Amino acid sequence: MGIVHVSNIARLRCYEEPYASLGTDHSGTLGDFYDVPAIEGSIEMKIDPAMFNPKYLRQNRDDTNGFLAGVPKATLTFSVPFFLPTLRSAAGGAPAAMVDSPATKLLGTYLGGKTLGTSMDANASCTASLLKTSDANALEGCGVAWYYTTGAALHCRKVVKVDTDITLGQALPAAPAAADILYRSIDLYMANRTTTDVKTYQFLVEGRDSVYDCWLLRGGQCVTAPTFEFKTGERPMIKFTIEFAAWSQKESLLSGISNVTYTNNLEQLVADSLFTAYLAPVATPDTPVVYQTPIPITDYTIDLANYKYTVVRSPSGLGTVGRYIIGGESEKITGKFRMPIEGGANYDWYDARVNKSNVSIMFQIGSSYTTGAILIAVPCAQITDWQRVTTNGIVEQELSWVAAMNRLHTTSVDSATELANSPLTIHVF
Repeated sequence: MGIVHVSNIARLRCYEEPYASLGTDHSGTLGDFYDVPAIEGSIEMKIDPAMFNPKYLRQNRDDTNGFLAGVPKATLTFSVPFFLPTLRSAAGGAPAAMVDSPATKLLGTYLGGKTLGTSMDANASCTASLLKTSDANALEGCGVAWYYTTGAALHCRKVVKVDTDITLGQALPAAPAAADILYRSIDLYMANRTTTDVKTYQFLVEGRDSVYDCWLLRGGQCVTAPTFEFKTGERPMIKFTIEFAAWSQKESLLSGISNVTYTNNLEQLVADSLFTAYLAPVATPDTPVVYQTPIPITDYTIDLANYKYTVVRSPSGLGTVGRYIIGGESEKITGKFRMPIEGGANYDWYDARVNKSNVSIMFQIGSSYTTGAILIAVPCAQITDWQRVTTNGIVEQELSWVAAMNRLHTTSVDSATELANSPLTIHVF
């Protein structure tokens, strides 16, 4: 008998194809691929048959047409935990660079914009909302975190203005002291993907056996937007569905599959987290809001359904794929959160909907100094629906929202950077 496959997916590797290199075979340089920590059993790969029936008129009803070789396409679906880089600082509090993680790289290619920040030392005379430093490592719209020893928690914030000092959109619980480290994040943001800077994915799907068990999927992009899962008490998860312009079988690559050791990665649970939502000071965008008490949400979702890529077809493209661009459907970012109705402010969020107020929504996953954190920021959103719901006998309110371009910065919308304008940013510390 032949070999019976038990688990045919043993290793998943990814390479970011540069612009103008759509589907170019890069398997000869495996060192440029990075491993993707996909959940075992969740990977689904579909190799579309590259054959189709030309449907010629047949003179004999029992005859069989000669099939024509068609376009070799592929689809890959997998889930990954939102792994984090290790939070690191050099001795004495000197600035240190942050390190990418696989999930961060995947999202960076998808969203289009990414910056790699370098940490800073705080100077004297910092306030809770105005940070002073001699290191010019902050950008408008970037993320900054500070470890507050009282309570032993890492507090992550979004920057709304950078000049001599750094202005935060939301105040910290206290003022950083001199020589405290101001951690900079990896910033992921939505870039203008109608230009010629769209990058694509190339995946190596490898199995345990040496025959027909290694596939190279080329020229891929998210024609279906990634989905996020933020279940309380569980790991934050991201699910990708990527379609490719071509595939090829790569048996010659298999020299033996070994276990992968992921470095600079630590996991978080949606347990040690902070959620705040507050009215955005659009009239005075450079004036930070005060430190906000975390809101006890029972559910939180983000929907990027309309932020997906459209294929531009061309007979001279790879598998008829000329390139990918972001589709024009709106709204790009929507979401919901649910929380109990309590206290004397039962209808504040209902009023925010009626008044069409601008709201900032900040969701921080993790607050540990050693394992880092993720800050998912929607700087400017509008409440579109308010509903009274009952969950496990508790009366709650469910808010639906739609993100808008970030107006909480000093420069105009036309001249500000894409990082400052982005309606959604993900800051990884």
